[in-house]
Amino acid sequence: MSSKSGSLDVMSENWDVLIIVDACRYDYFDSVHDFDGKLSKKLSPGSMSQEFINESFQGKELHDTVYVTANPFVVEVSNNTFYDIKSFASDSLNSEADTVPPKKMVQATLDAIEEYPNKRIISHFMQPHHPFLSDFGKEISEELRWEGNQYFPEECKPSDIRRAYRQNIDIVCAELKSLIDQVDLEIVVTSDHGELMGERLFPIPIKGWEHPKSLYVEELIEVPWLRIPGENRKIVSESPREDQEVDTDTLHQRLADLGYK
Repeated sequence: MSSKSGSLDVMSENWDVLIIVDACRYDYFDSVHDFDGKLSKKLSPGSMSQEFINESFQGKELHDTVYVTANPFVVEVSNNTFYDIKSFASDSLNSEADTVPPKKMVQATLDAIEEYPNKRIISHFMQPHHPFLSDFGKEISEELRWEGNQYFPEECKPSDIRRAYRQNIDIVCAELKSLIDQVDLEIVVTSDHGELMGERLFPIPIKGWEHPKSLYVEELIEVPWLRIPGENRKIVSESPREDQEVDTDTLHQRLADLGYK
């Protein structure tokens, strides 16, 4: 299955606020969410964040858009791509949970919507991507075996990982509800890619976990596209802000620590 044929181009779609929940499978989201809106299925152009960001943003002039993100692959975004970038990815290094919590991203998104009244806003949350945030998820995280940037069951059961992953979706959806309730603009909730939950892979019959690069199976590229109707802003494209700050050195090290470099 190719990632390019019929894949999603988020920037050509109509929305005022695009919320990206990281590593969120369509089928799990469909079974968990209770938002008002129309849910459909889209095909992501990548099976992990780096591919999604490169395919969706690189080489484009998106000067009508502000990118608010907790994802460390923001380092892949070229200068002058967006009107402005608000990166919180480095904050994960100072977080007990080793990630940027969804509550912080909710506030950052609301701040951006207010600060940039004539721009489209992309808000890239890190959940439901590991680390697991529930009490149960934290317990089983100690029982995972890591190889590179992928986890595998060690002491815990595969069903435990699926439970913890579903709880991460519950957690981020609860925070998104507080965001959506405060915004009257047209919102879309989607994901950059899905997640393997122990499915057997082809042609090698092994069980897969997480989201390997360039593996275009349905569990990794089928993502939710939830449209929540609202008002539309008058969007203006302007020359990018020159004071955009992304802590590239720290984020490159962060990616290396996570096994991506």
